[in-house]
Amino acid sequence: MAYALLIDLVLRAREAGGGSSAAGLRLLGAHGIELDEKGRRRSSFRVALPELPTEGDVVSFPDEAALLSDLAGRLARSDTLVTLQGRQVDLPVLESLALRHRVPLPGEFSAEDPYRARRSPYNLAGHLDLLSFLADGDRRMRWLDPGLVLPAVLPGAFGVPARDLERDDLVAARRRALATYLLYLRVQRLRGLLSGEEVRARLAELSGAGLPAELRPWTETPAWAGEPYVPPATRLANGESSAAGLLAFDIETVPDEVALGRALGRRLSPAEVPAVLAEVLGGEGDFAPAPFHRVVAVSMVRWERDREVELERLVLGGASGAGAPTPTEADLLAAFWQAARGRRLASYNGRRFDLPVLLWRSLPHPIELPFYLAERGAPRERYRHPHSVRQLDVFERLAGGLSPGPLGDLLEAVGLPGKLGPDGGDVARLWAEGEAETVGDYCLQDAAQTLLLALRFLEIAGELSPASARKATGSAYRRFSREPALAPVLEGGVAFLDREEVDLARNTGREGGR
Repeated sequence: MAYALLIDLVLRAREAGGGSSAAGLRLLGAHGIELDEKGRRRSSFRVALPELPTEGDVVSFPDEAALLSDLAGRLARSDTLVTLQGRQVDLPVLESLALRHRVPLPGEFSAEDPYRARRSPYNLAGHLDLLSFLADGDRRMRWLDPGLVLPAVLPGAFGVPARDLERDDLVAARRRALATYLLYLRVQRLRGLLSGEEVRARLAELSGAGLPAELRPWTETPAWAGEPYVPPATRLANGESSAAGLLAFDIETVPDEVALGRALGRRLSPAEVPAVLAEVLGGEGDFAPAPFHRVVAVSMVRWERDREVELERLVLGGASGAGAPTPTEADLLAAFWQAARGRRLASYNGRRFDLPVLLWRSLPHPIELPFYLAERGAPRERYRHPHSVRQLDVFERLAGGLSPGPLGDLLEAVGLPGKLGPDGGDVARLWAEGEAETVGDYCLQDAAQTLLLALRFLEIAGELSPASARKATGSAYRRFSREPALAPVLEGGVAFLDREEVDLARNTGREGGR
C-alpha cells in the first residue's frame, strides 16, 4: 500500500555561526509519521543520537552515519515525502551529509527524468514541501519562518516552534511534525485529494491520540472540515468553462495589520506595518509577502471565441454585478476561483503576486481548488507549471535580459492610457479614506487593459490572427462602453485601435442597443 513519510529533523550547528549552510549543520535526530493515501497516521517513530536528551520510545544510533542510513532507507521505501520547509532546509542537509558519509539517496536525483526525481520542484508525488507548495511564485515565502506565516492566515495556528540551532530537540521536532500534519490535511483538501468528511475523521483520530494544547485551535478553523464555501452569484459564474478564451484579472490589496500582528503575537496599528515588515523580511524592503495582504477588490474580464466579452467588478463590502453582497474577503476569493475554473488566466505578474496572494488568503476558508492545484496530466496543462498553456502572464512571457517594466509603462507603450489617476501605491491610502469605489474602478481599469494587452500579445505570438484579434478587441470595446469606470480607458486608448476599428465597434454597439 502506498504511503507518505512526514518527517522533521533535529539539527544543530556544527560550530557557532555554522548554521548558514547545509554543510554547517549536524543531524541529531528526527520525528516521523507514516501516512496512508487517505492521510491516516499508520505509525510514528523517533530516532536520535545518544547525545540527544530523549524519553519514551526512541531508536538510538551510535553515530550520524548510521542515523542517516536509517533515514535514507525510510525515504527509499516511501512513495511521498512530506515536509514543512524541507526544500530549503531538511533535504539540503541530508544531501550534504550523504556526501560526507557516502550514504546513497536513491531517487533523490535523476539524470534521465528530472520530473521523477524527489528533488524536482515539479514532482509533488515524490515530495510535497508545504511551504514551497503554498509559496508558488512568491519566492520570498519559502524562507520565512513558518511560525510567522501560518498564524497570519490561520487564526489559532500557533505552536510551530522555530528551529533553534543551539537547542533543537525531539520535543520541538514532534510539535513541528504535528503542525506539518495539520497543514498537510488542509493542503490535501485544498487539492481535492481529501474530502471534508475525511479530514474530520483524521482530526478526530488526532485528538484522540493526544494533540498538544497549543495545536488544538487549528482544528477549530472551518478551513479543515467545514462545508465548502459557496461563492456569491456573479456575472461570470454561469456558462461553460473554456480554455480557448481568456480570463484577464487584477486584484487590489492593502496590508493586513491584523494578520501581521497575529503572526507576531501583538496588536499593530496600520502606521507600524512598514517598519514591522522590514523587520520580518530582514530589512529587505517593506512590501508584504502574500499572507500579509488583504484582498479588497477583484476584477475579471472574460473573452471567449464567438462570445461577447463580459466582466465582473467585486469590492469588499459591495455587491457583485448579479446583485449578490460581498461582505467578506472569502466572497471575493471564492468568486474569483469559481470564474477561473477551467479558463486560461491572463495577468501581468500574476504568477508572482496575484495568484500567490489569492491562494494564501484562501487557506482560512473551506475553499477547494483541485482544478488549479492539479499535478496530474501533461505539465503544460497544469496551471502552476512555468510552461503551462493554462496561464498567460504577459510579464513573464516578455521578461528577459530587461524587465518589461511596470504595467502602466507597458500599456502606454502599446497605445493604452495605463494608470488613470491612482496607482498601486495609493490603494492603501484610498481604502483607509473610505474610497472603496475608487479602488474598485482602478482595479477594473487594470483588468480591462490587461485583457487588451493579452490580446495584442496573442496576436504577435501568432496565436490569434489579426482578424480574430480585431474581432475580440471590438467585442471588448462594446462591453467597456457600458461601464462608466472604463470611459477613460476608451478615450485614452484610441491609439490602440485604428480609426476604422473604433468606428465599427461604436456602430455595432449602437445597433445592438436598439
